[in-house]
Amino acid sequence: MPHDLRVPLPPLFARRFRSGMVIMGATLLVTTPLMYAFLRFVGSILSQRPDPITAVVIAVPPLFVLALAVTMLLARRCLDGDRLVVARARTIRNALVVCLGGVVVGAALIAIVPGPTNPLTYFEPVVYLFMGVLGFSVGHMFVRPSRTTLLKFSDGSLTVR
Repeated sequence: MPHDLRVPLPPLFARRFRSGMVIMGATLLVTTPLMYAFLRFVGSILSQRPDPITAVVIAVPPLFVLALAVTMLLARRCLDGDRLVVARARTIRNALVVCLGGVVVGAALIAIVPGPTNPLTYFEPVVYLFMGVLGFSVGHMFVRPSRTTLLKFSDGSLTVR
């Protein structure tokens, strides 16, 4: 399969691709630090400060969510006009999988690493998992659209195989 393979997309889907990836990436880029700061504030009210190892482990999932957001912002490069560049889309899809894997591993580490426990200890990983899965699913839908999705956005002028 050549690296410069370009698959035509319905124009409406290409517009949604451009705007959807920017909106979702920017949303994750803004809400992740806000959520982290809010959870740190509530955590400081509920218990003492975590030790340095626990603080690093707690910071891993939001960092991967931020990496996911940056990957989504870079995903616009997958489009060349109204055509999807398959090699770039594969690269972005692989990066999305790595970022989601990092979020899952980081969330598991939060639950495993012993430290001061408070009600946020098990709520925090769920929040970042939700943000990661949401970002991944939106990004994956755009870089690897299904035939049904393409048919939904097709206006009849483009043949979807």
